[in-house]
Amino acid sequence: MALYTIPAGIGFADALVRGLLPEADRDPLAFARLRLLLPSRRACRTIRDAFLRAAQGRALVLPSFSALGDIDDEDLTFSDSIAVGSLAASLPPAIPPLRRQAMLAQLIRARDPGLPLDRAAALAAELARLMNQAQAEGLGFDGLVRLVPENLAHHWQITLDFLRIVTETWPLVLAEEQALDPIERRDTLIRLQAQVWAETPPPGRVIVAGTTGSQKSARALIAVIASLPQGDVILPGLDTAMPEAEWLLLPEHPTHPQAGLQDLLSALDLPRSDVQIWPGCAGAGQTAPARAQLLAQALSVAAPEDHPTEPLDLDSALAGVTRIDAGSPQEEAMMIAVALRQALRNAGTDRRPDYARPRPCPPRRRRTHALRRALR
Repeated sequence: MALYTIPAGIGFADALVRGLLPEADRDPLAFARLRLLLPSRRACRTIRDAFLRAAQGRALVLPSFSALGDIDDEDLTFSDSIAVGSLAASLPPAIPPLRRQAMLAQLIRARDPGLPLDRAAALAAELARLMNQAQAEGLGFDGLVRLVPENLAHHWQITLDFLRIVTETWPLVLAEEQALDPIERRDTLIRLQAQVWAETPPPGRVIVAGTTGSQKSARALIAVIASLPQGDVILPGLDTAMPEAEWLLLPEHPTHPQAGLQDLLSALDLPRSDVQIWPGCAGAGQTAPARAQLLAQALSVAAPEDHPTEPLDLDSALAGVTRIDAGSPQEEAMMIAVALRQALRNAGTDRRPDYARPRPCPPRRRRTHALRRALR
């Protein structure tokens, strides 16, 4: 088992592929025995494109890709366990998302017949999103009754009454439909795959990359892969330079960008010191030291008096950063769109994008119209 990270500021897809290509140079069929587990189907497409860019036109056998976020029967191999394979085949299908939203909207309107259909559909979409989040975290709705103090019980009771759609009615609907919620079925399949590989390790190499293990089921599979003889785990953007005292404080700051990775390593019972830098990061552009110091201070969870006293060179830290003051969120969005469009247009050249050129600021109305014209 090897545990790696690709630091923030380095293109994850290209660095991952750079670290794997030497294997294909030694053995053209090496990737035929490699399986990559990635967070989503979009990540699979991104990594596949990175392989094609790195190949530069030469023939290359691509590895197999599986998306943990929306895995299905075809993504799993149960050939090593007939019993588990039969169980997977006997699982009820996932209820289609659109059908689930429509049925939830019907249940909502049944509780409030005067509710407009579009409002019921919007509430159903939010309710489905809440169900997905709870199921992905492995949480139930049983503790909702004890969640709020008694002085708020009247208002909370209204919410609890609405959520009975999920706690009481929806399980009956699923039983009648002979179906499972998509997240529940996905998590069951992932746990089955973890069970298969724990009993019989796969013959080839398995790499799980780019996931923080926020899903409980995915975390169980990551733990199994970490224990495989040919299993590698590649974490995205682990801060290996964070002081250990701050690292240990992260459970008290669950919204910190590193908190998920800290939680994953704790669940795997692996120290951060075991994490190595992925070989494909060698020679890649690194974040400037001054900017890395600025970001570290901005994201620090330590008390201000515990910060290092090293002076911060803001000019170097913010070199190449352009500040634009927008008059509204809509104008801000248009400015970002224009900046991205011009960055793509000027890629590979030294031409400065229009938004970064010093010039008098026109009136807001004319500036907004110019931005709209640029987006056409």
